[in-house]
Amino acid sequence: AAAAISVALLYRPWMAGGIGGGDVKMAAAVAIWVGLDGMIRYALAVAAAGGIVALAMYFLSRKAIRQEVRTNLTLAALQQSLPSVEVRAGGRPSVPYGLAIAAGAAFALLT
Repeated sequence: AAAAISVALLYRPWMAGGIGGGDVKMAAAVAIWVGLDGMIRYALAVAAAGGIVALAMYFLSRKAIRQEVRTNLTLAALQQSLPSVEVRAGGRPSVPYGLAIAAGAAFALLT
């Protein structure tokens, strides 16, 4: 049941291209180990770790990427909606969310 909940929660972000299929499978596999009792602790730990990984990626990005992120965040706050982000030929900045899932798993399983 925990894996099904995990997949159900991550289905829309995966369909939108916001998270990779491997991340969805990894989160579901960890959810099996954590079980329903530990799902909230696991989800909160993954969210916190994801924020830390995202901040690290932000500070490691080029100046132009950081400016684009700041602009998009400002637009999102002013318009109360997420702006559409154009994918450039050189790719887009990404966050290796598998690291956050692994960190959240470690926290949930070891505490």
